[in-house]
Amino acid sequence: MTNWKVFFQKYRLIEIRDAQDLLYQVAKTVAGKPISPERFNRVVESIISCLELGKGDCLIDLCCGNGVITYELSKYVEKIMGIDFSKPYIENAIRYRQLPNITYILKDVTELADTETGQNIKEYNKVLMYEGLAYLTPAGFDKILAYLKSAGSVEKFFVGGVPDSEKRWKFFNSAKRRLIYLWKCEILGKDFGMGHWWTKKEITNIGKRYGFVCTYLQQDRSLPTAHYRFDVLMTNAP
Repeated sequence: MTNWKVFFQKYRLIEIRDAQDLLYQVAKTVAGKPISPERFNRVVESIISCLELGKGDCLIDLCCGNGVITYELSKYVEKIMGIDFSKPYIENAIRYRQLPNITYILKDVTELADTETGQNIKEYNKVLMYEGLAYLTPAGFDKILAYLKSAGSVEKFFVGGVPDSEKRWKFFNSAKRRLIYLWKCEILGKDFGMGHWWTKKEITNIGKRYGFVCTYLQQDRSLPTAHYRFDVLMTNAP
């Protein structure tokens, strides 16, 4: 099993010259090239719409990477906290994607319940995790939901870009890609770089433990990930 905390200390450490480099670093790419501004804007718009973000909202961005999404969303909310365990990514977020209402924290998102971070989180009412769930185990996701429920302030949690176990072969969509996947992952036990492929039942069952109701959403079909990933809006039931 890949140690993702170690992996993301070294992944795509490039010189940042512009916004495209920031997208490349956090793998917002197609065939190794950064996605277009239009596609990136659709991602941002889908988050704003699903979370119904407004100026009175305080948002947590879990697995925020180098802040490319955090920065854009900060323009729509009162304040936003980005959390990630990658030191190089957080350093780039602070250097290139900082605004007065953004706070970046270097921390494992499965370890939110420490005194300082935990107290701060209780001030926030909405949560985002975009393309981060793949790099968590079910046990790790359980810990996050347990803490968010105990914080008592979270109304909505948008989990975007989840690799869909039922659509795995739409990603590994050729005989060669499937053979490489089967050999590397199933036989050698190594990760292909995609992380955990989730089923909707897994997410629903974990959510139910903590009173979160799940609504599953089809991604915008213009996005390059729409054929093998899904989004889910988790609402904190009263």
